[in-house]
Amino acid sequence: MTKSPVSLVREYFEAVADLDLDDRARYFDNHKVPTAVRVEVELLLDGPPEDFMAGAVLAPPNASPSDEPKPIDQIFAELEADLERVRHQPTAVAQIRFRLGAAYLALGELDRAASQLHMGIELYSNTGVELTREVVVQQNELAMIRAALGNLDQAAELLRVALAHATDPRLESTIRHNLAIVLALSEPCGDAAQTLEAIREERRVQLDPTDPARLRAQNNVAQLELRRGRLGEAERLFRDALEIDTRGAHDSVSAALHSGLGLSLLRQNRRDEAIEPLERAVAISAQQWGENHVVTKRRQRVLAELR
Repeated sequence: MTKSPVSLVREYFEAVADLDLDDRARYFDNHKVPTAVRVEVELLLDGPPEDFMAGAVLAPPNASPSDEPKPIDQIFAELEADLERVRHQPTAVAQIRFRLGAAYLALGELDRAASQLHMGIELYSNTGVELTREVVVQQNELAMIRAALGNLDQAAELLRVALAHATDPRLESTIRHNLAIVLALSEPCGDAAQTLEAIREERRVQLDPTDPARLRAQNNVAQLELRRGRLGEAERLFRDALEIDTRGAHDSVSAALHSGLGLSLLRQNRRDEAIEPLERAVAISAQQWGENHVVTKRRQRVLAELR
């Protein structure tokens, strides 16, 4: 009798939960595990890639509390009208492409967001003018979307280009951090791991304990420990960060911390303990981005495997 996808995911999760990354990959290859099942198992083992990139991108831009939200159809209609009005002005068109990218990102449509950002950056590049800070910011965001879509080599190259044009020390630090994240996703035990740890220590010394940048650095080191299979250390780092996290549902890092804690418990066979933080991660994602956003859906899939 053919096994259901759910039973296959659980079977392979149990088979590889204690293996390191290389042995896990060999097991998948040797057993010819279907790609869809492999993806679901890796979501349970490592979490969504967005957990590792929390605060880098993927969250829609925050509107002012006094702003009256517009229907999404109206937003797109206005942007398309603006696009037609300035079609002969490359830099103005690029600005609207960036806004379209942000709108698609808010919907969780990562491919479309990446396409709009790419077109905007290309327009600026083709004018021959020096890249502005805003364009460098958009390169950084495009890189992290590419990483979320699994294109790590493209993401790393985009970040290297952005780093070469960054003149603002804070932006340079952010891009350097994101490059380390992308490289660590490719090779969790490589040199990027040391860079992430160094950034965490640097921010621990320089920043207030509740500063989102400091919490994000701690989250990323914890996520790296999770991928390395150092589960006790990952759990400790997640718990330490959550104890000083005061931003709750207003910050994407909070969702990643809860998600990471749940996964570290799950991989230690503490399934009952894992449910509460995973539920919290889903609730924060749904409140911040909506039920249909790609981040919320990925976290819901992880939680569904426990029920």
